[in-house]
Amino acid sequence: MRLLKLPDYCRAYIAGLRDPDWQHVLELFRFHSGGVSAVQRLTRVWIDNHELLPVNVFSGRIVEETWSAQRIGSLVDEMAGISHVSGLRNSMRTTESPRFVQFPLVVVRTQGKEFFIDGRRRANAWRHHQGEYAVRVIDVAPRDARSRRRTSCPAPRVQEIGD
Repeated sequence: MRLLKLPDYCRAYIAGLRDPDWQHVLELFRFHSGGVSAVQRLTRVWIDNHELLPVNVFSGRIVEETWSAQRIGSLVDEMAGISHVSGLRNSMRTTESPRFVQFPLVVVRTQGKEFFIDGRRRANAWRHHQGEYAVRVIDVAPRDARSRRRTSCPAPRVQEIGD
């Protein structure tokens, strides 16, 4: 199975070079199926669910914010009420324990909407505990169809495993 989509790797690589804060966000996705490709995949899912214009999430700017438990809970509820256009069951609400509580949530903000792309379990746990929580927001504008240009990207490093 191929876990790395080359265009997403290139966009992530360039984002990390452009802005060191992107390195912190990308590190959170090492546990996701698909690694950094999950950033764009999850963004696309929620863009489609909200019927928004497409975005290249890797062109976004990272903003460090602190959110209250109430604000986190409100976004969980809002996202839980949205039907998936793919027909998949919406599993935004969960009682599963988070694997990691020390990491911030990751939210995409675009076109007047916000949605989580990392930290669903943490969000569900934190919403029930008063306090302020770290959130990394990817603030991104819709793609401009006229400005689609190719960028060169180094090939990903592949480690060969010996016999």
